[in-house]
Amino acid sequence: MPKLSIIIPAYNAEQYIKTCLDSILQNSKESLSETEIIVINDGSTDSTLEILKSYNKYKNIKIHTTKNQGVSAARNLGISLSRGEWITFIDADDTVNNNFSKVVSLIKNSKTSLIIFGNYDIETRDRKRLTDQTLRSSMCLSGPWSKVYNRQFLIKHKILFEKDILMGEDMLFNLEVIQNSDAIESYKIGFYNYRHTN
Repeated sequence: MPKLSIIIPAYNAEQYIKTCLDSILQNSKESLSETEIIVINDGSTDSTLEILKSYNKYKNIKIHTTKNQGVSAARNLGISLSRGEWITFIDADDTVNNNFSKVVSLIKNSKTSLIIFGNYDIETRDRKRLTDQTLRSSMCLSGPWSKVYNRQFLIKHKILFEKDILMGEDMLFNLEVIQNSDAIESYKIGFYNYRHTN
């Protein structure tokens, strides 16, 4: 069983998906045997699928194509297909840096439900304060990026992304995780590179 499942929803991502996948492969060389990468091709109409097929040589990259249903449905499908002890989400137009190589080793012995990574101070011992921080955050805490979720915890509490909500579904997902968590950890390590696109 892999230690970490990386879920990537991809819709018409021909411009970025290769850079995204290459950054993961480059920065997780030491832990690739403990990692699975699940790409959900969400009904792309450009050359995303053709680019993804060029990664078939990697045994730990799994590509699933579905009709276009949106990012929440794609992430939920990724959760259902994942086998890792932990799950992280990466958007197809984003990348990870060399700090990503530390993630698998840091999560190996964790007994928490959520681990937050980032170059900012986070209150993890007080759910009320963490909830407040999440509600006030524009992106850092409200989004699913830079976080690693315990898969069994998500399954036990039936936590998924709301498919019928177009804005704020990420925050709702994280708030549900926080409210149901017994323990949360954080590391002041930034591994995620967010790309601002229109």
